[in-house]
Amino acid sequence: MLRKLGIVGLAVPLVAIIAALIYLFLFGETEPTFEDATQQLAQDHTVYGLDLEGRPAALVAPFGADPTRPLPLIIALHGYGSNVWEHSLYLGLIGRISVDRFLLLMPNGSRDEDGNRFWNATEFCCDFGDSNINDVEYLGSLLDEASQLVDIGPVYAVGHSNGGFMSFRLACDGLPGLRGIVSLAGTTFADEQRCADAEPVSILQIHGDADDVIRYDGAEYPGAPETVMRWARHLGCDFNAAETLPDLDLEPGRQRDDTRVVRYRQGCADGATVEHWRIAGGSHDPAFDSESIGESIVAWLFEADQRS
Repeated sequence: MLRKLGIVGLAVPLVAIIAALIYLFLFGETEPTFEDATQQLAQDHTVYGLDLEGRPAALVAPFGADPTRPLPLIIALHGYGSNVWEHSLYLGLIGRISVDRFLLLMPNGSRDEDGNRFWNATEFCCDFGDSNINDVEYLGSLLDEASQLVDIGPVYAVGHSNGGFMSFRLACDGLPGLRGIVSLAGTTFADEQRCADAEPVSILQIHGDADDVIRYDGAEYPGAPETVMRWARHLGCDFNAAETLPDLDLEPGRQRDDTRVVRYRQGCADGATVEHWRIAGGSHDPAFDSESIGESIVAWLFEADQRS
């Protein structure tokens, strides 16, 4: 119960002021209806409605995109107690759709007994009611339905907190076409063998080292450094060839480059990349500039995928 309450307490990215204001302006304090949200998106995009098992989702494409020409697809995976609209604004994904020419799949997790949306990701997070919902199967079925509407290229997932855990679950269990994931403040299974048969997937782990919800050094789950090392080891990356890249300024309000970057690429199976962005003093909900973080995340996904 304590970890459930802890995650609820910071599920809404309070420090993401710009995204929050946009969200409140568009939808008010409550989660928007599917119809209202898609109507807003359809002003600047081509929007397809999907519905499986009574769980509607949106597939958003650049306005006027030819559905017969393949585009990369990014799955947006929100945190516990949040929703996909809020998540996609916070991380600036919606604003990159037309610029970077990709499809954005926008599903919502199920609601638990307290009304909070969740993904059944790992043993730690966040199926607290033991519903045993198979979200890997659900997301795979959404992709199948989406493929009947548009031609889909490589698939990626971007998750925050519970959505980060779900991204790792997809990497471990496998999802057709999955080439890379970005996890913000989420980690992987406690048992390393749970992912022993995982296909090569590029991994970006973003984590604040002052996160007091999903702790940087781990607890009942692997910490961010351990998660990165596991995947680098699984992919056969050359640890001696680890690269320290220039620092990033992910939280511009702090007026300094606050994020340390380490990359593993040499020797990694199938052209995959494993990378870690450690936000010095960063919380569970870093104060990103949504436009900048969206640009950085999408650029990383497309650049990290070295497969032809």
